[in-house]
Amino acid sequence: MFRDDNGVSYFIGIILMCAIVVLLATVISAFVYGMAGNAGHYLFDAKIEEKGDQIYVLVFNKSDNEPIPGILVGVYEHGQGRILEGPVITDTSGLVILDVPEGYKDVYDVVLNDEISYKTKTIDHRPFSVTVGEDLGPLGIAVISSIFTGIFAFLCGILAERYKEKFTK
Repeated sequence: MFRDDNGVSYFIGIILMCAIVVLLATVISAFVYGMAGNAGHYLFDAKIEEKGDQIYVLVFNKSDNEPIPGILVGVYEHGQGRILEGPVITDTSGLVILDVPEGYKDVYDVVLNDEISYKTKTIDHRPFSVTVGEDLGPLGIAVISSIFTGIFAFLCGILAERYKEKFTK
């Protein structure tokens, strides 16, 4: 006479299952790839302007935007750490003018360094399709992959529900 339907509905179960899969994939990939990279505290930043073969680097204090003299600034091969130009110490106006060698103008790193900390700014003129992997990093790619996996699992669950209804009639 009475049916025992105390469980969660099939549709809610699929949503919960997808959410758990996405959450687990994100947490596992966060631990595999490391949750935080270089989380240093920087008191300085730089405005970089390119003019022909030269770059103008203005180093300033992040809190009051005042120029900072005495910071080492160098141009490095992107991701390799090989010095291409400098390092040069900023003058009293916080400015340094550096040359970027031919062949490295598509992508290079400008490294700011004082005795306590450093900051790397990557100048990248490559197309978006080339840089997306570097921009997201392994953890970002893992998170996006897990989201797409969850969406795929959700759609498969909906299809399974429709076929279940079709074959159980």
